Amino acid sequence: MTARTRPYLFYDIAISICSQCYAKVEGKIVFQDSNVYLLKKCQFLWWKSTTIATLLARSVTRTADLRGCNTALSRT
Repeated sequence: MTARTRPYLFYDIAISICSQCYAKVEGKIVFQDSNVYLLKKCQFLWWKSTTIATLLARSVTRTADLRGCNTALSRT
């Protein structure tokens, strides 16, 4: 059996509300194609994808720069 690869990177889980039936649903936050999505699973409507943020590459680069800056500051 071959390993299954997913087209996204899982980040966290979140509780949200379905935009159509207003039921409390569980969702997962994923990184895919330089965007951040909330994939909600409603028991009535199945899966729904909502964009949370775009331009993930810029945010990751900034975070990496800040981490490097903090490390440099802590060494002095």
